[in-house]
Amino acid sequence: MPKRLGLRRVSCESVQGEGSWVELDDLTVKEFKEIRRKAKSEDYDDVGASMDLIEKHIVGWNWVDYNDKPLPIPSMYPAIVDTLTLKEMTFLANALLGEDEASKN
Repeated sequence: MPKRLGLRRVSCESVQGEGSWVELDDLTVKEFKEIRRKAKSEDYDDVGASMDLIEKHIVGWNWVDYNDKPLPIPSMYPAIVDTLTLKEMTFLANALLGEDEASKN
């Protein structure tokens, strides 16, 4: 019986160290089309749009802060996204778009 694969666990060792991961659910075609449509607008905020998608699509992670304290997932505490480094944010955006070769189901 087929099973739709919608959740992906991605290794995050390049930004969060050994054993780190993030679980993401996939963007829909509708969401992707909406992003592309909005991107053509002069007042489009690509960083804000990325943050919104990350808040919505991260299902779980084992990320920590600089004191090794667990970070809450963005859907439970959206302000946590503002504390991420640019490298971490870029990693998450690329992983969400499926541009990370380490993606595993």
